[in-house]
Amino acid sequence: MAPLTHDQVTQEQPSLPTGTSRQLPYMTREQVAAESQRLSRDLVTIGDGVYDLSQWVDRHPGGIIPIRSLRGRDATQAFRGMHAQWVADKLLNKFIYAKLTRDDDIIDKEFKELTKKIMKEGLFETSYVYYYKKMIIYLSMLFVSVYLAVNYNDNLAILSISALILGLFWQQVAFIGHDTGHNGITHSRKLDSIIGIVVGNILTGIDIGWWKRSHNAHHVVPNSIESDPDIQHLPVFAVDESYLTGPVYSTYFNRVLPLSAVAHLLCSYQHYLYYPIMAVARINLYIQSYLYLLGVHPYTPNEQWYNRRLQFLGLGLFLLWVSLLLSYIDGVFYRLLYIMLAHAVAGLLHVQITLSHFSMDTYHGIPYSDASNGWVRTQLATTLDIDCPPWMEWFHGGLHLQAVHHLWPRLPRHNLSRARRELVAFADRHGLVYKSAGFLQGNMMTIERLREKSKSAKQFSGILYDLWFALG
Repeated sequence: MAPLTHDQVTQEQPSLPTGTSRQLPYMTREQVAAESQRLSRDLVTIGDGVYDLSQWVDRHPGGIIPIRSLRGRDATQAFRGMHAQWVADKLLNKFIYAKLTRDDDIIDKEFKELTKKIMKEGLFETSYVYYYKKMIIYLSMLFVSVYLAVNYNDNLAILSISALILGLFWQQVAFIGHDTGHNGITHSRKLDSIIGIVVGNILTGIDIGWWKRSHNAHHVVPNSIESDPDIQHLPVFAVDESYLTGPVYSTYFNRVLPLSAVAHLLCSYQHYLYYPIMAVARINLYIQSYLYLLGVHPYTPNEQWYNRRLQFLGLGLFLLWVSLLLSYIDGVFYRLLYIMLAHAVAGLLHVQITLSHFSMDTYHGIPYSDASNGWVRTQLATTLDIDCPPWMEWFHGGLHLQAVHHLWPRLPRHNLSRARRELVAFADRHGLVYKSAGFLQGNMMTIERLREKSKSAKQFSGILYDLWFALG
């Protein structure tokens, strides 16, 4: 299939609908925030309009959390970055509530113009050839891994090679799942969801529906202490001292995060435990996938799913093919060693994800209340890009350009490097801080952040005292 042309692509940054059949009142941003709280309405501002999404929030394909996180706030750039034009054209006016008295930030105005510029240059157009090549490479990796495991099932050295390749396959194919989760390949929610179930549920065992729910929340409020699930990792990690001096109520998990003696003990050594935990972190994603599809707290049965049965089927097929693969390996010990090694290598993905945010700024609550914490400033302050030579970009799968990706979530991966040049120039013009570091330096920054925050954990003697006191 040939790449999409500019006229064919439906992925454009949405222009916002104008006009309505009824006379609307005007509201200031302060009034929107106050009325949202007073009436418990899901009011958001998008462009020149104020929209009431209270009746839509449970049916939102991107999940409840992004809307709830932006209640009473400016959602303009988040909406433009994460939705296609037809959403603005066909759906948005159904929820119009008032008109907005605007006082736009110059940064947001010029960022909108920059987005139009890179769109005209074709950066939002997908090259299907790029993704065909990637999938051929990935499936070849899987074939080689399975071939080695089946035909040399009692050879520890060759089984180790097979496990390494399988782990690298899981790490790499997850990048395709990431792209489909943002509707960033075909730009059709249905088609990208189906692709996501194949590469996510079937090939990696991670549910694409759960991933969307979690990842969309992260994109809207990156590094929010109360609202971003990607930094809420008690009892094993605390990237901000607030988690250790708590309690902190998570708006994502709808509960107080577990601060206990065990959490203090683990977090006091979190800079040592970082890599071992990353090696097994994938297991938590399996668990969250099933909890999500089963509607177990914090997830609810009435959340929007794309074909729940198909997602369950995909997870079942993953268990089937992995179980069959392991059945060919000789002996329980070799099987355990094989699956543990594969998961440890796949854990590289978790290192790559956390490098982009663990060492960056954190904050309380929800941003986007004024010009000082608008969309562009918030994304740049909370996100670190990883410098790497072009020949190593395959390894990172686009995750090394997280700042670029956060500002334009649906930008195809193969165009992120070109967009980065535009972003760096934009940041220089406006005196914005764009942060990047090499892969090794990024690791060091993450470990140092964890080491520094570990000082807020209670010392071992204090933990023993608390346990002794609790026992009475």
